[in-house]
Amino acid sequence: MIQRGNALFKSLQNSSYDAICLNGIWDPTLRTTLVNNFKANSKFSSSLFAPQVVETCDSGCTTAELQPVQKCMNDSGCTNSTLNTTSVFACAQTNCASEFAAVSLKCQKCLELISTVNIVTQMNTCNATAPAGNSTNSTCGFLFGGWSDNLLMSTHPFTTTDFTVISSPAHLITVLYGQISVPDIGTVNLFCTHLEDEQSVLTADLNAAQTSALLSFIKSKVPAGSSQLTVIMGDTVNGPAVGSSVGAVFGESYDNITGAGFTDTYIVTNNTGCTQCAANAFPTVSSGNATSSSNSTTLPANSIVDHIFINQNNSKWCITSSKAIVSAPVSVNGTSVGLSDHTGIATVVCAPQDVAAGGSVTQSATTTGSMPAPTKANTSGASAVTVAFAALLGAVAVLLL
Repeated sequence: MIQRGNALFKSLQNSSYDAICLNGIWDPTLRTTLVNNFKANSKFSSSLFAPQVVETCDSGCTTAELQPVQKCMNDSGCTNSTLNTTSVFACAQTNCASEFAAVSLKCQKCLELISTVNIVTQMNTCNATAPAGNSTNSTCGFLFGGWSDNLLMSTHPFTTTDFTVISSPAHLITVLYGQISVPDIGTVNLFCTHLEDEQSVLTADLNAAQTSALLSFIKSKVPAGSSQLTVIMGDTVNGPAVGSSVGAVFGESYDNITGAGFTDTYIVTNNTGCTQCAANAFPTVSSGNATSSSNSTTLPANSIVDHIFINQNNSKWCITSSKAIVSAPVSVNGTSVGLSDHTGIATVVCAPQDVAAGGSVTQSATTTGSMPAPTKANTSGASAVTVAFAALLGAVAVLLL
């Protein structure tokens, strides 16, 4: 994760984005490093993230489920006594990701603390009182030690900030809110989130409830019909079907967002490429459209679940372009891997004077998560707002020109 974080910084350090929102930054050390590096590079002097929610985490792993993890780590040299805590974690993450993913959610919650302590010691702690093959200990707190993965940064001072916690059974799900003022654009409301994606608990009902909570929080901060530009960024774990290769994910939840007056800037400019793709280095998806039961969810192999939405307000804002970013592979411990399991997005949003000159954009909500053919903005003015999403560990960036 640290290596990917460094690579993300390098890929964005020369960008001209006014604000950037990152998903997947659970590690507090990585978050601090990114914030400091961007500040030192004269980028993103303002930052916002949610506080840790600490809950008691009892041992929750069985001996049987830990054995494949321990064997993989031994075989991969991850238990070498000469390695420091960071190196051991990186080794385990690179070589034994599938073994860690196979353990129960309860065990995962305990093991997620390994990024900050000795991994071998933590595995022993998580199994300290669990009888072989039968753990009866109580459930731990949130995954990743109770840290949310969202980080919102801006080159402009935040004039208002807030956050909310959305109820979820696995990760600490938050929505960050930062308000900035941009010359020639005015007040801009930025919302950054990453909804629950743990597949062992993910259902259509859960995503619908979290999407509703997201929209309610936005409504509490930005009154309906406001002339201010409002931007929603992040992995909402829902999206439309596009053509024959991109499957819908919880289409009704996605339609609830567009039905609330928000335009998906990536889709409306006729992009058809997946943002979470089977070809990426470490996706945990399978083929088929998103379906759900009370216990599990199967996601399509290729989907568009990472979004930059803007409010339309009777077409006050228009969209010049939208494109994929941060998709090149990087080297982690000598192995070429994707910078993220998601692809990033960059979008240019036109200012009001460009709309007056003839720019426009339209989008209709559907009940299936399938988008109708959209109208791309036709713009010729100079003032614009550029929004970008870069999904390293998941990342969203916003550029306001």
